[in-house]
This record gives sequence, structure tokens and C-alpha cells, in this order.
Amino acid sequence: MKKKNSLKLYTNELNAIEFLSDSMAGKVIKSVAKYIRTGASPRTSNEAIQSLFEMIKNHIDEDRDAYNLLCKKYSENAKKRYAKADVLHNNPTAKNTCNGTPLQSVENASDEISNVTKEPISREIQKTEEPQDDTSFEHLWQVYNHPKSDRHRAELAWSIFSKDEKRAAIAYIPKYRIECAKERYFPYLAMYLGKKPWQCDGKEK
Repeated sequence: MKKKNSLKLYTNELNAIEFLSDSMAGKVIKSVAKYIRTGASPRTSNEAIQSLFEMIKNHIDEDRDAYNLLCKKYSENAKKRYAKADVLHNNPTAKNTCNGTPLQSVENASDEISNVTKEPISREIQKTEEPQDDTSFEHLWQVYNHPKSDRHRAELAWSIFSKDEKRAAIAYIPKYRIECAKERYFPYLAMYLGKKPWQCDGKEK
């Protein structure tokens, strides 16, 4: 069970503590602190101390359960994201596909790619023929133009590419947009770099 490193006291509990003597208030606070650390309840015959402790204890347990539930939810969501990324990275079929289907040829591809680019396809095709001398990550980021991508993750992947791989990756981006147009699916930049679709271009039709 996960434990929180903080204690929240509610207004009604603070008001109740103020009515106690300093000695009794101190015993309540110490009992609460011991319960948080060890889970042990106090042994006391004083009904006021015991009643106030039980009130605070119930709130502590409720907050802890809510915190654990939230942590579990975040953990499950993270596992799903990483599992999906592993499938795409390790599955040879997925590597050579766009959104689970073989990459389409350039002919007859749609000239509209939502949320990706506003430039005409003719210009994009021309860009693939131009030499890509700028292989910086910043240039890659601007050309790929996917603002929701994880920049840090993509930059780490980019750092291990050779210069020739970087040129090929940048040059293939406009064509890749066209390939994915029919599916209305444009992967995050890190996924694009992991799949390396420019290596399988023309192998699957």
C-alpha cells in the first residue's frame, strides 16, 4: 500500500482539538502520528481522546484509499501506453505499416492531412527531392510538425541516429504524411523514428 507523506486535518477536527487541554491535545496528535507511521491505534481509557482519534483516523483511511486508487489508475494507464509502444516497436508487421495497415503508395493519396500541414502536396513532394543538409533536431521538429509529440523522447531517439539516417528520416517526412493521409493517422515523432518507415518504403504495397 502506498503511503502519503502528509496529513490533512479538517476544520471540525481542529475545532474539537482546541477544546481539549494542551496535554490531551498533544496525546491526540501523537496518537495520530503513530497511527500514520505504524498503523497502531492508541491504548487509552480517555473517551475524549479515543473519540477524536477515531474521527481523524477515519478521514486518514478515506484519504489513503483515494490516494491509492489514483496511483493505481495512473500506473495502469502508464502500463497501457508502454505496452502499446512495445508492440509497435517489436512487431515487424507494425513497423512496416501505418496505423496497422500496409503503407499506401503515393499515387491517389489524399491532398488533405488534418492537423498536420497546410502546404500543397506538390511542394511537399518537391521537398523530398531536395538534399537535407540540416540534420539538427530542431529542423526535424519543425519539418515533422506534430506539436503533441514528446519532444524529449524524440530527441533521445534522434541522438543515436547516424547522419545518413537523419537525412533519410527528414527527407521521407513529406511522403510519409501522404501515406498516412487516408488513415487520418499521423504518429508521434518518437514513434516515427522508432518505426523507420523510410527503410521499408516500396517493400510493401
